[in-house]
Amino acid sequence: MLDISGCAHLFGGERALLEDMAARLATYRDGRSITLRAAIAGSIGAAWGLARFAPSDLTIVPEGQDAEAVLPLPPAALRLSPPHIDLCQRLGLDTVAELARFPRADLTRRFGPTPVLRLEQALGQAGESLNPYLPPPQFQAHKNLPQGVTQIEALAVLIGELCAALAAQLQQAGQGAQRLDLALTRSDNAVMALSLPLAHPSADAAHMLRLFEERLTRLSGGLDAGFGIEQLRLAAARTAEIVTPQEHISLSGRLRKAAPMAALGGLYDRLVSRLGANVVVRPVPHASYIPERAVRFASVLEAQQSGDDVSSIIDPATRPLFMLCAPEPIEVIAEIPEGAPYRFRWRRVLHEVTAAYGPERIAPEWWDGLVGDRQSASIGHNRRTRDYYRVEDTQGHRFWLYRDGLYEREKGQPRWFMHGVFP
Repeated sequence: MLDISGCAHLFGGERALLEDMAARLATYRDGRSITLRAAIAGSIGAAWGLARFAPSDLTIVPEGQDAEAVLPLPPAALRLSPPHIDLCQRLGLDTVAELARFPRADLTRRFGPTPVLRLEQALGQAGESLNPYLPPPQFQAHKNLPQGVTQIEALAVLIGELCAALAAQLQQAGQGAQRLDLALTRSDNAVMALSLPLAHPSADAAHMLRLFEERLTRLSGGLDAGFGIEQLRLAAARTAEIVTPQEHISLSGRLRKAAPMAALGGLYDRLVSRLGANVVVRPVPHASYIPERAVRFASVLEAQQSGDDVSSIIDPATRPLFMLCAPEPIEVIAEIPEGAPYRFRWRRVLHEVTAAYGPERIAPEWWDGLVGDRQSASIGHNRRTRDYYRVEDTQGHRFWLYRDGLYEREKGQPRWFMHGVFP
């Protein structure tokens, strides 16, 4: 089964796609070939039946004509079980059309609900999803119990044993888990799943167990173990390589133990387990010339992989170490309207400028509000051109200020703002 929605045109169309598959299988390897029967239809049931029972080896059903293509096929094209196929033969039902003429209630009473569902799926009257086949995780540990367990404390002990076994596998391979999936199977075959994303690759069994214990503690009031949990399976669904930090050697020859690199990641994991992934965030670089938008907040679970490359956009030396939360208005006296300030007053203190560097002109982002950023566009923030200056006063203090707006080229009188302070 293949889902080719939206990709058949890459091969020149659906017919060209099937012919390409047939040509590849006809010259498979060492002169050997594989016989191909394939069908393209709008439903899984129709494609399955046509691929096996259609007169042609390669069948393509036009859109919306699945029912017309399936009706002439035998009942076996509906993915029926052998007893149901034998019953159709004894009743003289040779085609799907003859089976579809009966009312659904009569078919359900005689055949049961499953054949009726298969009929409606083949005719496109009932939905059906394609479940992809995923390879089993490389690192996993499981435990089968002779009798069910219902207490949270006993489950924690068993999970600890699984964490130790999984951590041993990860350490041997030099890998660390970035997401842990725990599956608990009850005695009635019901499966309860628990997933834990990690901010930093970890192969520490104690850290894994601590996270599961915190999660199980919150689920203690809602964990329905039924008559007992009989099987536990722990897998590292996503892993990454662990880089061991180099130890520092002092002048006396003694090793100085370095701080573990995953210490901060372990703190992130515990905070996320208690507060939630959307609450624990960290700032990451964002590719934008606007200073307020040069940093955005992302979840600590995804901040390790996110972050734009801004090294080619902004020179860090031109940005102040301390930036105000919001630009503050200042009073400025300039020798020329478009030039740097000669004197300015900020927070009731007058500063005489002795040196100025700039301007660094930052224009509004013209795409603002056109690609989904409606909120910032509605506020009207940064709708005019800015000219930034790095200035130094007589006391040696350095500031980062800008003029909002251009004289005689933009509406409104330009104003001056203080945006940051250099150390």
